Amino acid sequence: MLDLEFRIAMVVAKKILSTLQPADAALQARSAGLKDAITIIKCVKDEIIKLRSNQMYNQILEEAKSLTSNDCGESENRTQTSKRQVKKPNRMDDYLTYTLFLRQTKYR
Repeated sequence: MLDLEFRIAMVVAKKILSTLQPADAALQARSAGLKDAITIIKCVKDEIIKLRSNQMYNQILEEAKSLTSNDCGESENRTQTSKRQVKKPNRMDDYLTYTLFLRQTKYR
């Protein structure tokens, strides 16, 4: 569930940043005046407010779920690949770090 929440946040951030990017470029132009800036900011504000509607929420949720389902298939393929064999260390201090490493990678 936490993974889905992260993906929802990622989709929302992407939509907001894609709205802000053209406005940012327009506001930084030398030819941009104060009157144009007010209009641009108002348009961006309206677009962000539209993101708060129920329809956009459902669209964002579906997009986040599709990202989750697409990535599940990829992660299954990654776990099936064989890993390289690692030689066990000869010294005791290396052995301790080696076993700690194995414990950490086992639970991932």
